[in-house]
Amino acid sequence: MEEQRTIVEMTQALCKIWLEQRDLERALTFLAEDVEYIARNNDEAIMGKEKVAECLWQEMQQIPTPMQVTFSRIHRRKIHHKIYCLSMSMSLNNKMYIRHINAFFIISKESGKWLVKNLHVSEPGNVILKQARDEVLHLYNNIPGAVFRCRFDADFSVIDANDGLFEFLGYSREEFARMGNRMSCVIHPDDMLVMTDALKRQLLHGNTVKNENRLIRKDGTVKWISVKAQLMMEEEEPYFYCIFVDITEEKQLQEKVRELYDRELSYFEELSFKEGSIHGNLNVTQGILETYVTTSESAVGNEGEAYESVIGKFVMSAVDLEYGQKIRRTLDREKVLADFAAGKTDYEFSFLRKSNTGRIFWANTKLKSCKNPNSGDILLFFYTYDITEQKMQEQLLERIAKLDYDLIASVDLRMGTYCLDAGDKVQKQGIPPEGDFRSEVLRTSEFCTDDSTREEYQGKLDLEYIRKELSEQDSYSFVVEMQEGEEIRVKRFQLFYICRELERVCMTRTDVTDVVLKEQRQKEELASALIAAEQASAAKSDFLSRMSHEIRTPMNAIIGMSAIAARTIGDNGQVADCISKIGISSRFLLALINDILDMSRIESGKMLLKNEKIPMEEFINGINSICYAQADVKNIEYECILDPILADYYIGDAMKLQQVLLNILSNAIKFTNEGGKVTFSASQRKKVKDDVILRFIVNDTGVGMTEDFLPHIFEPFSQESTGTTSLYGGTGLGLAISKNIVDMMDGRIMVRSIKGIGTEFTVDVKLGITEEEKLRHNQKKREYNFSHLKTLVVDDDVAVCESAVEILHEMGVKAEWVDSGRKAVEQVQALWNDGKYYDMILIDWKMPEMDGLETARKIRTIVGPEVTIIIVTAYDWIS
Repeated sequence: MEEQRTIVEMTQALCKIWLEQRDLERALTFLAEDVEYIARNNDEAIMGKEKVAECLWQEMQQIPTPMQVTFSRIHRRKIHHKIYCLSMSMSLNNKMYIRHINAFFIISKESGKWLVKNLHVSEPGNVILKQARDEVLHLYNNIPGAVFRCRFDADFSVIDANDGLFEFLGYSREEFARMGNRMSCVIHPDDMLVMTDALKRQLLHGNTVKNENRLIRKDGTVKWISVKAQLMMEEEEPYFYCIFVDITEEKQLQEKVRELYDRELSYFEELSFKEGSIHGNLNVTQGILETYVTTSESAVGNEGEAYESVIGKFVMSAVDLEYGQKIRRTLDREKVLADFAAGKTDYEFSFLRKSNTGRIFWANTKLKSCKNPNSGDILLFFYTYDITEQKMQEQLLERIAKLDYDLIASVDLRMGTYCLDAGDKVQKQGIPPEGDFRSEVLRTSEFCTDDSTREEYQGKLDLEYIRKELSEQDSYSFVVEMQEGEEIRVKRFQLFYICRELERVCMTRTDVTDVVLKEQRQKEELASALIAAEQASAAKSDFLSRMSHEIRTPMNAIIGMSAIAARTIGDNGQVADCISKIGISSRFLLALINDILDMSRIESGKMLLKNEKIPMEEFINGINSICYAQADVKNIEYECILDPILADYYIGDAMKLQQVLLNILSNAIKFTNEGGKVTFSASQRKKVKDDVILRFIVNDTGVGMTEDFLPHIFEPFSQESTGTTSLYGGTGLGLAISKNIVDMMDGRIMVRSIKGIGTEFTVDVKLGITEEEKLRHNQKKREYNFSHLKTLVVDDDVAVCESAVEILHEMGVKAEWVDSGRKAVEQVQALWNDGKYYDMILIDWKMPEMDGLETARKIRTIVGPEVTIIIVTAYDWIS
């Protein structure tokens, strides 16, 4: 009602501002941007706020004096929660004349504000009412749901309606018209009289009525609807403006709620006549105990007591305090309400409980929540039973069954029946507690894994076979495989007489799957151990065979060269050649023995890693000096690339790390042909609190390896072809040792190779951080000011020059560049002639025409020793 009052006051304010106060600017604030206006005696609509403003201004100019506005006959109706229709009659008075006009508004709520969407003004008697109705009908079709206008007659005759009505009913407009446009044709007969009486009673209290009733659709289905109708008088005739929504699912849900409630109430009343049960209900919504039937020994509350108090006493009755807290959490009032809203209504607790007298008993309490359809409150019905005897029997049989058996049954051979004495597990699998023995054997044989096992199972449980076997021996047993769920289990059956005279036999079934599997595992382990021993023996034989060959080869050379030298004493050239070859073979033999000892120490776990300072510059230089010499002999290009963020020192075993890298680098140089290239790079990949991961990469353009050989590359004595040793030399142990050392350093070694293209080894190792490095890392960086330095960069690569100058600028250094040694000399000479000079000159070593060394010498003759000249190169050595 407050909203409707606001709508009326707004439209009246608009008319007064427009017609009385003649304030067009304020009047326009009541209009929507897409407002539609139909003026008096004008059938054409004016669209848009700007055009409507022009029209209103022209009308105001036609009336020279202000008008006094008087309102009468105001009608309003709500079409949608954001749309109202309103009509009113107005009298306009001034000194010259009195005019009567009718105004019709369609008002919409936009961004929280009510604005006029349609404004129709007409003199009495013209056709504007029909146009307005057409507009309303057009508006109806944009509203979701069914909207219609009908007469308040016996048939509720429909005057106009939107498409939603006919879509809901399943009729076309033409079909419904042939039915006389009568809503009475589709209203359920049982609801017609009740609905009419309800409307009449509600109209005594106002013009707006609400009702729920059933409609019969064209296909015969019955739907519940909730109708909201507004009674309005037009030309002295009453009409209902109606809108309804489908509430069928809601009604069905209400019926289901009532059915559940009635069923629970009936069960509750039935228990009232039985002894020994404790039952009642808690009103969860109101938070009280409503009804309770119990004994004083087991009572946990009184009718009317608070929900939390009753649950608290129930919780305290649990012997196991932890289980009691579980009950408290589960039956928390807010949780029960939330569970009901989510569809959870059932709870069950089986636990040891103590009575008010101190007696301990097993209790089973079931609780079910449902809604009271009359009050809407959520009720929690509860039922408690003493299950002590049942629980004791279950536990006893379960204890017996758990000893060895998953089934114990007595079989009556004379009657051909059986009875399960223990076997909760098999009952869960669908075996009845008693029945015909032959039928059950036939049924359970379907769980056997194959036909032969099925025949054996049926035969050994045949009644005559049981008699025959037990007449010759006290008991007999057999084992079969049976399907149990998705698993195949091994079952051991044993049968023996309980009483021979009565022909009562006890049959037990034991699951021996684990025992059988254990025996199988033991057999497999023994077989694996035998295979491993055979492999170890073969490996040992292979190792000794290889070693005998590898050792004899240099030994034969040493012995042979010694004999030749002895025979040729006096021939200094021949003796020197023999001694040289003896030295080569001796060094090979020593390397072989060292590798064998390293492998032995690794396999026995006796190789230990040192933790010592590794000076990185000295460490890298030592590797490079060896590798450069090896590469130079073969005329191979060797390049070392270092990450500038490498620390000065790390903690680790320098000798073992050097051994790994030299093994890989030596192989790279060895397997790279003349004119090829080997690249060695070192970088810091990851840094944590006390450790860093260093990555070393070795690339070569050598012979490469096949994809099939790569998985075996780190195996001892592994070489891709039998001619590798004779062609390239080596023991075949280097990479195996390197792999083990890297593993000991918590690192990893990876290899990629393409046959005929080359190979790449990547070695990641974990090293420690020195205390000095930690301290230096934690100290704040010092701020340096290089703005006073003027620098010249000299390099034949323009991109390198530009990059270097950019970096120097970022450091605050003034820098410029030239792309040749000749230009550098000319630039320095020109600056020197003006009495100026560069503070620092960076010169690339390898440049065409004039290299870095020549350029530096000529510059030095100009500037003398005062200017700093730095030679920059990618090489890590200078000849």
